[in-house]
Amino acid sequence: MKKYLAETNQSFSNTRYLIGSMFAEKILLITPLIKWYLEHGLEVTKVYQFIQFNPIPCFKPFADKVSNDRRAGDVDKSKAIIAETSKLIGNSVYGHSIMRKDKHTNVKFVNLDRASKIN
Repeated sequence: MKKYLAETNQSFSNTRYLIGSMFAEKILLITPLIKWYLEHGLEVTKVYQFIQFNPIPCFKPFADKVSNDRRAGDVDKSKAIIAETSKLIGNSVYGHSIMRKDKHTNVKFVNLDRASKIN
C-alpha cells in the first residue's frame, strides 16, 4: 500500500482509507474480510495459523421446536402452557448465552470460624 501511495502521489495524512492501518503484525482476519483485502491488493507476507469455520445452523432444531410449540399454543389453547414454557426456555437460553459471567462473582471475606459455615 505504501508503494501504491508513492506511485500515485498520495500521502498518509490527508486521505481516508477503508482499513484502519497500513501496517499490522499477527492480526486475526476473518475469511470474507481477508478475501476482500486480497482482491483489492493487500499483500500477505506471513500466515501463522488458519482456523476453519463452517457456518452451520447448530441451534436450528432447538429454535424450530420453540417456534413450533409457540405457534401450536396460539392455535390450540390447550397447548398454551407448553407454548409459554417453550417461550421461557428459548428466552433463557438466549439470555444465558450473552450474559457476562465474569461480572457475576460472589466474594465474602470471613475468618476461619465463619468459613466452615459458608456453602
